[in-house]
Amino acid sequence: MPEQACPDCKGTDTEEDSHTGDVVCRACGLVFGVLIDTGTEWRTFANDDKDKADPSRISGPANHLLADVYGGTVIGNGNSATGGEGASAMSRRQQRVAGNSSDRSLLQAFKRIGLMADRTDLPMVAKKRAEELYASIYHTRALRGRPIEGVIAASLYIACKEEGVARTFKEICAGTTVCKKELGKCYKQALKALPHLSSTISAASTSDFMSRFCSKLGLPIKVITCCSAVSRTAQQQGICAGKCPTSVAAASIFTVCQLVAKSNDPIAIPDIKDIAACTGVTEGTVRNAAKDLLPHRKMLVPSDCTWYKMIE
Repeated sequence: MPEQACPDCKGTDTEEDSHTGDVVCRACGLVFGVLIDTGTEWRTFANDDKDKADPSRISGPANHLLADVYGGTVIGNGNSATGGEGASAMSRRQQRVAGNSSDRSLLQAFKRIGLMADRTDLPMVAKKRAEELYASIYHTRALRGRPIEGVIAASLYIACKEEGVARTFKEICAGTTVCKKELGKCYKQALKALPHLSSTISAASTSDFMSRFCSKLGLPIKVITCCSAVSRTAQQQGICAGKCPTSVAAASIFTVCQLVAKSNDPIAIPDIKDIAACTGVTEGTVRNAAKDLLPHRKMLVPSDCTWYKMIE
């Protein structure tokens, strides 16, 4: 990837994050670019595929989770102008012999996983891991009877936690048709079906979400550093015990923004509505959690954060 200059500090010392697909400036921490997609080349050469034919020039890589005897090659249905009757017959025959019903079910599920991953802006590693998890759950038949969408959503949620790109239940549900209650049930059953996952999945923490939330809110690196320190110390000291990590993260951002607003530093500060919308936490929850943090601000805020004026 060619070298890019940071639009904020004009530095050229950048880092590519393969997990999130972002380009980050090491000097100021600004996320200002995305990695180039190296997937299928979307180009077509046929004259009769302008309306509905698949425009991919080549097939994707073989999936080791499927018994793909044709190496990804698919015979199209054709049309009357190109002798489509014979092509349609060959296409139907290929579909009958290309794989068993299990492979066809998995293939349909993998397509849904790809769509959901695109809607929730997940990297390729999380998508591939979700496919592996779904295939393992499918073969154990432990979640038989549960909606497919719920099992797919649970696979995506677990994959995100394993790959270090954690998403909240609300974020996963927003990209699917599954409610939080159904996702929670499928998630618990998936962990029971695959007990080895317990050793690879750690409890969620504010650090899993803080950088992403702050970047979406457009906060500078010094504010992000302070927000991360406040949330980390609050969790360690048990100040917000019983509250979910996303609530603590949102309250930490709101608390630091209040301190910044009282300082002379001309930093654009988001209001509570923007923070609530970004984190998926209600305004009331943010305010209540912030009330627990604000009295301990002298302990929570690092001593080297001298750019703000303490609220007395």
